[in-house]
Amino acid sequence: MYYYKLLALTRNKTDRLFTYRSAEKLAPGSLCSVSFRKSETLGIVVKQSDKFSKALAITATHRTTSIPLHLLSAALRLGSNSAIPCSGVAKLLLGSANPKRKLPDQPAAKDAKLGKIPKLTAAQDQVLKDITAAKKPTLLHGITGSGKTRIYIELTKQATARGSSAIVLSPEVGLSSQLQKTFQQTFGNKIITIHSKLTKKEREEAWLQVATSKEPVIVIGPRSALFSPVANLGLIVLDEFHDNSYKQTNDPRYHALHAASLLATAAKAKLVAGSATPNVTHYKQFKDSGYSIVELRQKAKKEAKKPTIKIVDMRGRKQKELLSKEALTQIRCSVDRQEQSLVFFNRRGSARLVVCDECGWEDQCQDCDYAMVLHKDTSKMMCHICTKTSKPKSLCADCGSGLSYKVPGIKQLEVELRRALPGRQIVRFDSDNAKAESLNQRLEPLTTEKGTVIIGTQLISKGLDLPLLSSVIAVKAEAGLSIPDYRADELTFQQLSQIIGRVGRGHVKETCVLLQTNNPESEVINLAAAENWHAFYETEIKRRQQAMLPPFQYLATVRVRRKTQKGVQTASDRIIQKMSAGFPAIRFAGPAPSFIEKRSGYYEWVIQAFAPRRSSLLELAATWSDKEQIELDPIMLF
Repeated sequence: MYYYKLLALTRNKTDRLFTYRSAEKLAPGSLCSVSFRKSETLGIVVKQSDKFSKALAITATHRTTSIPLHLLSAALRLGSNSAIPCSGVAKLLLGSANPKRKLPDQPAAKDAKLGKIPKLTAAQDQVLKDITAAKKPTLLHGITGSGKTRIYIELTKQATARGSSAIVLSPEVGLSSQLQKTFQQTFGNKIITIHSKLTKKEREEAWLQVATSKEPVIVIGPRSALFSPVANLGLIVLDEFHDNSYKQTNDPRYHALHAASLLATAAKAKLVAGSATPNVTHYKQFKDSGYSIVELRQKAKKEAKKPTIKIVDMRGRKQKELLSKEALTQIRCSVDRQEQSLVFFNRRGSARLVVCDECGWEDQCQDCDYAMVLHKDTSKMMCHICTKTSKPKSLCADCGSGLSYKVPGIKQLEVELRRALPGRQIVRFDSDNAKAESLNQRLEPLTTEKGTVIIGTQLISKGLDLPLLSSVIAVKAEAGLSIPDYRADELTFQQLSQIIGRVGRGHVKETCVLLQTNNPESEVINLAAAENWHAFYETEIKRRQQAMLPPFQYLATVRVRRKTQKGVQTASDRIIQKMSAGFPAIRFAGPAPSFIEKRSGYYEWVIQAFAPRRSSLLELAATWSDKEQIELDPIMLF
């Protein structure tokens, strides 16, 4: 009889391995079915164990599928480095696994019709050689339109030629589909996509297809695709790796770059992280670690020309004026030339503030410390935190006076554009779109729809390549600077840079960008308009060092939630006193109310923990109870 320590896929949060017995000799990574609390679940053999008299028998072993050793090793190490309990590690590895499912019988795959891809430019060829020669992880810092995807394709060709597989990550599901189509032009049927928009059956079949493949595969998807059971992994790519979507903010919490680094090391695979606007912390970590940093500063197309970029001062104009005369003129010029115009406005809804001018009453969500937002198209007020809805009010609940609808959002912008451009096609993209109108499904037609005005929130700021696009307008370009967070400048710079990068790619001869703002002197906005990332980095890294913020210290946030405001304040004070006494190597800040203090009926306060060593924060996390939430390397302070 053999005894094994297993990772078990459980609903309960637990940080332990479980001992089971089997008459068979099993290798680490073997997939099993086991009994756990009167139900059957999946488990992964981690190692052999000493004899344990109370050990239950493994009910079944799944010989045709297993978790590759490099993936198991990396996931366990990620757990210890990111305060993820064993149950969370099992969820990462087995969330889409179903070894009992059978792959559908498929006819012999026909040779996919491959498309032509452009030849490498001299600059791309040199960067490819530099990445190929690098022995350590590589940061590919390439300006927008420089052809980073083209380099990813060549690296993938190298991997598959060696008989190895590749994982290519993209920050969003919609962008994964675009990346998939680009890769299919070269690799045809070798592509397997894994993402959350697939049905449970589709995810299980994709997982099984990867686990049982005898040939090299190319897995494309968002961060969860990183945990696909790829047997012979030779390459990992993180496209647009600066994006916040690479950080999972619910359990199990991890950053995909951290996980990819551990996986690449365990599999001895090449790791490439690409971006036009790298995260300041990650860029310095690459430098300090002696990793390779290669730059691609030339556009991929010879005919590509920098857009004309103007900062439009909106001060002194009508308060409700969303688009300047300059912007409307530029939009009309684009659509009259049968080209496209893109208007970026990162504010959902029709009106963000419903207020009484007489007594100051505001229509707020009863369960959240957040204003109800008017959505005129559905005649509803909605809380964007808990999604609770109500009917719009015409009179103040306190004094009976009429209400004012202020701070217009993107739906009001759409109304104004339709009024200014009658008969023109206007397409809106935000998280309020119906499923049938999602970015993923509308992207392909948009590449050929002439004279279209595209408006949207941050969904349209990432990685889109629209051949007919000639003008871009950013409404309220300074909006992100007011967020109370140390990364506000960085996030604003990245977002504006990505928006600017949608044009000047060589598709249209003359392109233009207008950044509308009430803060035209902002250094961040001016550096973004100058497309000068290096100057921004030097400014930002000095500010971080003076304030001893990441990357100069490690950071964790502790979130305390209680039903009452007094209760959360009392609990927060008690917790910080206990932590300060028990962990003298950690500097604590707070407690303070969250940016949105009340969420879904609970009050939330935040405590920040700063430490020169990450190990100190891991020690803190190890002592934590499930009642409070602790997050290492948070992307937001509050």
